Amino acid sequence: APTYQPTAKPVPAPTYAPTYQPTAKPVPAPTYAPTYQPTDLPPDQPTAEPAPAPTYMPTDRPPSGDCADSGSWYKNGVPENDCGWVSGIADKRRCDAKGQDGSFAFESCNIACETCPFECDGADSDEWYRTGDTSRDCAWVSEASGNRCSRFSDDGTFAFEACPYACHVCSYCENDGDWHFGNDLSKDCAWVAEASTLRCRKVGIDDAPAFRACRNACRVCPGVGDCDDNDDWFNNDEPDQNCDWVADDPDARCDARGDDGTFAYASCREACNLC
Repeated sequence: APTYQPTAKPVPAPTYAPTYQPTAKPVPAPTYAPTYQPTDLPPDQPTAEPAPAPTYMPTDRPPSGDCADSGSWYKNGVPENDCGWVSGIADKRRCDAKGQDGSFAFESCNIACETCPFECDGADSDEWYRTGDTSRDCAWVSEASGNRCSRFSDDGTFAFEACPYACHVCSYCENDGDWHFGNDLSKDCAWVAEASTLRCRKVGIDDAPAFRACRNACRVCPGVGDCDDNDDWFNNDEPDQNCDWVADDPDARCDARGDDGTFAYASCREACNLC
């Protein structure tokens, strides 16, 4: 029986006939059933413990009274995109933005990117690598930390998070604040750190090489890392010129480049008195 009451008055005119003809043929086949099973319902209660995987950055770093976001930094060409803009999203995707002054957000927006200077609790990650290339690890980052610290891994972790020592987010020792290369005061230990592989051999004031004056920049801090001489290292194409050879004249030989591409000051640290 009809479920609705009749209208109080007749409609003013009959309705029009349907305007569409029925289809000539049925559709060729019914649609397929969905191919994926629905996901399980989420649990009613939150999990008792957080996920077991640790973060790369230490979580108990002490606060620094000197730490602050730069008031003058902004993304290159976009003055309104300052450190406040960097902190405007939950993750750190904007921390790799390069600023008008040439620095990256993770260097100048320390609070926004959680990169306040502090003492490292451990070494750079030995598992991180640039996405798609396992050979480009934290050691690769340290060779030219400026641009490479903004690279990320397959899981989205930035180099400045996983390689804080390489990226100078934290330090193990002090650089010589008076050292500079040649007569250019701007070419100091911070300049060395931007491309340590190329610049740690530079000789500055008082004939001091950068690897002795800028030890944090060159990653040869006392008591940090493996200080034993590498038995496999030898001077390029000269197998008999090993770390013992370096020890015979460290002032002249610690800047020798080895067959593996590393320098004696990094691979023969005991011979070079850099422990």
